Amino acid sequence: MDLEVQILHRSISGNPKWAANLSFLYKKAPGATKNVFSKVDFMNLPNPKENVGKDVIKEKIHPLNFLFEEEKDATAASPFNYYIYTGS
Repeated sequence: MDLEVQILHRSISGNPKWAANLSFLYKKAPGATKNVFSKVDFMNLPNPKENVGKDVIKEKIHPLNFLFEEEKDATAASPFNYYIYTGS
């Protein structure tokens, strides 16, 4: 795939046992755009030394906006499956 976007969620307590990762994979296509990417400030992403804790989201984003272009499609989509992994 040409682009992977990962959204990482951690529990408030910081316990690594309670974390979730969402990954979205995209293929390049001529003239293709996703409106969801205009809602993120990619030029000021946090790193371990700068902008720690900075909110880079310009507008509210539903995670399914990474799949669907229209807001109504994202909110009407059926829940997706997930799995739990406990291992080393």
